Amino acid sequence: MTFQSKLAEKLGLNAAAILAALPSETDEQVALQSALPDLRSAFGLTDAADVGAVLNAARNAARDVNTTMPALQAQVRELSGKLTSLDEASKTARAQAFIDGEIKDGRMGLNAENRDEFVAMHLENPERTENSSRASRCSSPRTPSLRGAD
Repeated sequence: MTFQSKLAEKLGLNAAAILAALPSETDEQVALQSALPDLRSAFGLTDAADVGAVLNAARNAARDVNTTMPALQAQVRELSGKLTSLDEASKTARAQAFIDGEIKDGRMGLNAENRDEFVAMHLENPERTENSSRASRCSSPRTPSLRGAD
């Protein structure tokens, strides 16, 4: 017999009516109880952690967000800058390698004096520069190299 039933009996009241009038578990309570395992896991708590421990962990996490979020945003900005730098360095290296290869192959119009100009063109539009180079190879006869001639 529950405390409420004993009390109702002593007061001469209908125990069933009293129990029916008492609040039962609400939908929110049921939802909270069913979410507790996921919340415990998310906050790194043990399976034995009660609702109070989960609430404290949530409060602490909310406080941490105020200090952690700006630090994370700063890291994202820093990493974004590094990624941009690496991307630009990669594009520059690719452009230089392509133009140096074309100079080595003796492509007409390319030499050490205008190398930087063609590297800049490649950086601006790699596809157009490479297509232009391919077209000039196909449409004009290759000038024989004088390197081997004595």
